Amino acid sequence: MTRLLPLLLLLACGTDVDGDGYPVGTDCNDGDALIHPGADEICDGWDNDCDGRFDIEAVDADTFYMDADGDGFGDPNAPVLSCRQTDEVVPDASDCDDTRADRFPGATETCSDSEDLNCDGSLGQDDADQDGHVACTECDDTNPSAYPGADETCDGEDNDCDGLIDEGACNYTHDADIQPIWDSTCTRRCHSRPAPSGDLDLSSGAYAALVGAPSQQANMDLITPSDLDQSYLAHKLWGTHLSVGGSGTRMPKTGVLDPADLAKIEAWIHDGAQER
Repeated sequence: MTRLLPLLLLLACGTDVDGDGYPVGTDCNDGDALIHPGADEICDGWDNDCDGRFDIEAVDADTFYMDADGDGFGDPNAPVLSCRQTDEVVPDASDCDDTRADRFPGATETCSDSEDLNCDGSLGQDDADQDGHVACTECDDTNPSAYPGADETCDGEDNDCDGLIDEGACNYTHDADIQPIWDSTCTRRCHSRPAPSGDLDLSSGAYAALVGAPSQQANMDLITPSDLDQSYLAHKLWGTHLSVGGSGTRMPKTGVLDPADLAKIEAWIHDGAQER
């Protein structure tokens, strides 16, 4: 038996339970074939490449931008790669002056202001885009199709200056336009693996679990068709969930959703949250 012990130990050390080509003793997690030395590090809260660190130099890290003045808009000249959003950074990169919290896209600008407060490149009485609306009365003086009262079109812009993008113009449906966002954003990044017991499942066919379904964290449905303020999922994506009695952290796990994807979800809910 004493002579067999080294052989048994050798066999045990050579076992590759998950079949990823790296045996016990080399693999830092032999229960997951996606985790082994040399694997791509991804933003999932696990040490995928077995270097003793997790989520560092991840291949799917997001680009954030420093927000020194805390106005929610980032400095395009100060990018930061990270798996998670911290208090110092934001996903936006459209601030024209990151030293002043009163200057940012969409800031209130009166017709007597002598500075470009809303970062559209124009001062109060200017009409740079020649749309017949001076800068202080519209939301984007660089876009001639954007001004109060304009027809909203499906172009990724807030044409009518009401704060929403593409509402009533794109006819988004959950299955064709929204489910792909859940699939690409929440495959392994909404929560650390394994997901908490009873946690919201946004995998294929999530419509029934969202629309008209009560939230377990706040006194409102996850999605209330045509009512963004009463849709808890919208608050989770905005990061305002705590203000409506919710709990937990912002969605997705990284704390950021692509602005174009967020605008698409907002327009879909605003327009009635159709399934297909």
